[in-house]
Amino acid sequence: MRYISLLILLLCLSCGESRKKGNSTILFELEPAAATSSGQDQTKLFDEVIAVYKERLEKYGYAEEDFTIKNNGRTISVTLRHTDTASTDMRRIPRLLQYQGKVEFWETYDVTEIFNNLNKVNESLRDTTAISADTSGTQPLATEIAEGKRSEELEQLKKNPLFARLQPPLTTYERGSMQQLHPGPVMGYTEEKHIHFLDSLFAAENVRSLLPYDLKPTWLMKKDDRNRIIFELIALKASSGGKGALSDIQVEHAEAVKSEYGAQMEVSIEMNTVSAENWKRLTKKNTGKAIAIVLNGRVTSYPTVQGEISGGKSVISGNFTKEEAEEIAGMLKTKPLPVEMRIVSRKVE
Repeated sequence: MRYISLLILLLCLSCGESRKKGNSTILFELEPAAATSSGQDQTKLFDEVIAVYKERLEKYGYAEEDFTIKNNGRTISVTLRHTDTASTDMRRIPRLLQYQGKVEFWETYDVTEIFNNLNKVNESLRDTTAISADTSGTQPLATEIAEGKRSEELEQLKKNPLFARLQPPLTTYERGSMQQLHPGPVMGYTEEKHIHFLDSLFAAENVRSLLPYDLKPTWLMKKDDRNRIIFELIALKASSGGKGALSDIQVEHAEAVKSEYGAQMEVSIEMNTVSAENWKRLTKKNTGKAIAIVLNGRVTSYPTVQGEISGGKSVISGNFTKEEAEEIAGMLKTKPLPVEMRIVSRKVE
């Protein structure tokens, strides 16, 4: 379950609890998860990454003499001494080294604003040749036939190539006699098996031309009423530069709190003066609309704004456990990494 594992990894960054010391040395080699500039920009970027690593490792319980961080030009190596490989360190440390620890607020499209566009995409894909030719990495219908799809499912895929995989958010009225789009930023629901196809589809140039230029479809994983994992595709609206409306948030305080509406845990944050003023303007502009809360590039929730919010306070919800909420709060208390990193090798001695 690739996406489930990814979300769990996202949520579990250490919040600074004391670690258990051991006798092993671990060497990690990391690189930026996305392409970056070369030369001076790369040097400056790595200097910032190393500074954040030092802060996070010290908060996690590593003394200065217990770790070494080195800029290798294209990669960064992190050597950790006196580590217990049998403890949670082997799970927590990779999280600490890879994820940005960044929260953003994005404006959204209501599905009623873009459904005609989605319908055009669905109609254009009825030409199965277009599917195989224009969506790299996806399976054309011919391949799905060869893999033994049931005839009724195949028929749906032919008739509705998009909507058979991405179920529109419909609400039924009048004893099932009429269906209507449920307002909000959810473009549709799907299962994990369709995510690769849909990601490739919405990245295809011929499909992008049918959608608003600033639409950024982004996934949110959640459980339905039957405790099954489902994925919602959220219609984020990018601002200038392709970023969220409020992307450079400075968090002064963060803590795990119990939700007012149940037993679930949330993360309460307080912003500095500048971010608080930007948040006030954003909520005033979007009263009655949904604003998506994005953590490390992934949507956690999309509350509807009831009115202007002053004071710089907000809550991040996402069906968190107590441990997850505490770890996210701890992550937000440190400076975020300038870029998401990924481990390319690890060695235990």
